[in-house]
Order: sequence, then structure tokens, then C-alpha cells
Amino acid sequence: MQVISAQDGMIPFFELTVQLKKKQKQWKQTDKRSIDSKIRGHRQALGDRNWVTKTCTRYLEKTSVASGQSQDIAKAFLEDLDAKRLDARENGKDEDEKGSWVLMSVEKLQLVDTRPSSQAELVLIIDKLNERFSEDDCVELLAIVARHLPDPYAEEGEEEEGAYQEDSAAAGGVAEEGGTTEARG
Repeated sequence: MQVISAQDGMIPFFELTVQLKKKQKQWKQTDKRSIDSKIRGHRQALGDRNWVTKTCTRYLEKTSVASGQSQDIAKAFLEDLDAKRLDARENGKDEDEKGSWVLMSVEKLQLVDTRPSSQAELVLIIDKLNERFSEDDCVELLAIVARHLPDPYAEEGEEEEGAYQEDSAAAGGVAEEGGTTEARG
């Protein structure tokens, strides 16, 4: 068996979305140009492949992580984390010591993909969080996340709020206009 393309490592959701779109485009061009006899017999497998790819891409595009992030945003975030680690090292913190800001690659990836907004979410992402980070470090880490990564709930909250106002207005409820509250009846 021959490995055609080896996996280089883990990639964040926004990069996965880009790669899936490239593959879809490549497959469309290949399918249109020529389909040899081997592939013709596997038309169902090609359909399944295309369906899975399209479904995954559609899901990832709906998430704020994939749609609101870019390589530049993730790079700036990771550079900030590395700067904190270097500051801790300069202040005499060992890598095993609390407050050293040493994160594993998978933890960094999960921070980029999930964009935690509370310490409870950090506990799920970072192994032995309480042993490795102080409470002040956690607050600072959340501030770095908030500064660099888009808020996943910002768009959802605005849409839900708008839908609620429309529903209450349609139901003859109370609506605010120009800072005053008036009853509709």
C-alpha cells in the first residue's frame, strides 16, 4: 500500500473549511474532465464522498469559528500565547511550575476552535488547569482569547434578540421605539 498524502498534523476548523472547498473544486474539475472506467464503477462511492464533504463544509461555514476566523487571527493569538510563555520563562518560571503558560499543541488548537469564554470551559480544554494556571492566569488567558478570537455568540444573540422583538410586536405585545415603551393593542 502506498501513502499518497500523509497527514502533517491537526488543523483548525477554519483551515479545514478552506481545504474541503479546495478538494470539492478539484473533484468537480476531475469529474468533468474525464471519468475513467475504474471510477465509473464507483459512482455511488463518489456520491457519498461528495455528500460528506458538502455536508461538513456547510456545517463548518455556519459556525462562527470557521466563518469569523482566518490564519492571521489565529497567528496573532498564538503569538500572544508564546509571548506570555516567554515572559513567564524570563521571570524564572520553570515549564512544570504553575504560571509557566506552557500549552500543548492540542490545547492551543482547541482554544482556537472553541473560543472559551469562561473558566469552566478552560477546565475542559486545558489538562490539569488548576495545577498549571493560577486564577489570574486564567482571567488573562480568557482576555487574550476575547481580544483575538471572534465571539461565537455575538451573531446568534443579535439574531435571537431581533427575532424576539419581531415576535412580540407581531403578537401585539410591548415594543420599544425611540427609547419609550408603548403598548400595542
